[in-house]
Amino acid sequence: MDILSREQLYVLSEHRGSACVSLYMPAYRVDPEKRQNQIRFKNLVRKARKALIAKGLRARQADDLLSVVMPLVDDDPFWSFVQSEGFCAFISGGDLFHFRLPARFEEKVTVMRRFYIKPLLGIVYNDSRFFMLTLGLSGARLFQCSRYGMNELVMERVPGSFEEAMQYSEKQKGLQLHAHTLAAGTRRAAMFHGHGGGADGKKVEILEYFKMVDRGVTGVIGQERAPLLFAGLDHFFGIYRKANSYPFLAGENMAVNPEDLSDGELHDRAVGMMDAHFLGARDQAVETYLDLAGTGRTAADIETIVPEAFGGRVDSLLVSPEISEWGTFDPATLKVDIHEMPTGSDEDLFDLACVYTYLKGGAVYNISAGTIPDIPPAAAIFRY
Repeated sequence: MDILSREQLYVLSEHRGSACVSLYMPAYRVDPEKRQNQIRFKNLVRKARKALIAKGLRARQADDLLSVVMPLVDDDPFWSFVQSEGFCAFISGGDLFHFRLPARFEEKVTVMRRFYIKPLLGIVYNDSRFFMLTLGLSGARLFQCSRYGMNELVMERVPGSFEEAMQYSEKQKGLQLHAHTLAAGTRRAAMFHGHGGGADGKKVEILEYFKMVDRGVTGVIGQERAPLLFAGLDHFFGIYRKANSYPFLAGENMAVNPEDLSDGELHDRAVGMMDAHFLGARDQAVETYLDLAGTGRTAADIETIVPEAFGGRVDSLLVSPEISEWGTFDPATLKVDIHEMPTGSDEDLFDLACVYTYLKGGAVYNISAGTIPDIPPAAAIFRY
């Protein structure tokens, strides 16, 4: 449903305020559980009100801060069309951001001086997120995927099928021919320049349709860097590669007829394929870190990693998601202070390192602590 872009993540991560409210909840696609989505969110907003009052706000101040989200709470059509695994919303100073995403969030309400974005990071990390295009002559569908689920994305101005595309194409040709005839002011016989018959002509027409699909895909995800997995018959994959303009199309096709599989089956197969892809990239990062350790091209302490990530020097970051290191970072002085116990202004420095690495074009890979020898909870590889 929604794409969490680098730009949006940057806005969320940099936002500061006296009271920043973050709401997370699982979402359901089918009844009867789906009917509870709106009620669950309304209850989260009530919990947020109590949390704001507990932080020292008066009841009227809490109501004013949450007023921006109340139209969403009461938007019945919005909730009736929610088709995602999870939902999150962020509220502060009259601003409201909300996302329907392919992740089964745990229900959570936080009020801090910044938005709580840790649950989002796994969605945008390089070892989890990808897109999938299912394509055949009967139509195209685009999904945003993670290990945890997938959401369908809407592609605008993409014909519903190959047949519809050809009808549209012939209509456009007819309009162009009509305009040409009127402009010429003559009644000479019309000349048609067709693709030719037979198999070759059909391939040209399919390529034309696939180019329409490609324009729809890039219109939605053109600025992204996550891989795009093609799911369709092999001969269609060969044609689509000629039509494709997205730089991160996966080299291997998921060779299936999408119509033969349910969405759940498509997701399971896609994750199986992409896990191998991501695992290879992660293993390469591990090998590079071990090879470069001690050369000045790596770091294993968060005091060094956060400033370097902020400056865009971190190429790859291996991090243990279950470990937190609390403290503060001053971008002006590049100073990091670590505290044993978190205070009101503290941030999880591991999360901060991940955010800066991702926003500056680096790769982030999750590795559970102690699972790979000689890999510390936070291990950075520098670009230079």
